[in-house]
Amino acid sequence: MKYVAIIIVFGIILIFWMMKRPSPSTNIKNQGSLSEAPRYLEALLKSQDSDSYVIITHEASGHFLQFSPGENIIQMDFPVITKKQRDKSDVIKESCSKLGLVLKVTNGTDGSMFYDWDMSGTPEEMCKIIIQVFSEAFGTKPEDNFVFEHDEYLII
Repeated sequence: MKYVAIIIVFGIILIFWMMKRPSPSTNIKNQGSLSEAPRYLEALLKSQDSDSYVIITHEASGHFLQFSPGENIIQMDFPVITKKQRDKSDVIKESCSKLGLVLKVTNGTDGSMFYDWDMSGTPEEMCKIIIQVFSEAFGTKPEDNFVFEHDEYLII
């Protein structure tokens, strides 16, 4: 009888523990032109969560840039993992350098390489940089269709 009571207590504790676990993060995707970018950048700047992110993807080509918040900055990341990304790495480095952005090379936990640039200024000023980088590195136009992906905790 004692063991049955212990099993029941542990069962109840397990049920409550499972109910309190946070749900896995949900990615939210919206479409629009690059004119939509400032509102996502503004949300990143206001975010209290250092794990927040926005990924802007050119829908037709699949080329993308990743953005994360920092201390009064937004970090723009370009992964250099696939052949397609490696083929664009020199062009994107040159484009960012012309804009006065300073390159930092980082490695992910799995050894993958990322190019990082810190952007400061208003969301509108950062958007101009993003438009130019997408245009020069990937041949896109600001009015093209883009996908804006972000975590569920980022308030847009």
